[in-house]
Amino acid sequence: TIGGVSILLSLRHIFRIVNIKSKRIEIEKFKNQLKSAKNEKEKLQKEITNINADISANQAKNEELKKHIDLINLQIHDNKLKLEESFI
Repeated sequence: TIGGVSILLSLRHIFRIVNIKSKRIEIEKFKNQLKSAKNEKEKLQKEITNINADISANQAKNEELKKHIDLINLQIHDNKLKLEESFI
């Protein structure tokens, strides 16, 4: 019985070691997943920054185009009035 108890304790010790190694492997796997997720997050944040810069640039261009259109419309209106006055 003493030998049996000793074997049982040895088996428990071996199972504990295997369990610990298994947990370490699992932890390492999670660390790698976390690292990949952080890299992906950084990549996406850079893309968002670039997209926001593009949006701002496009909005500025749109504003310039609107001003230009307003100016052309004003010129058209002025020319229309001058033309109407010339027929009067």
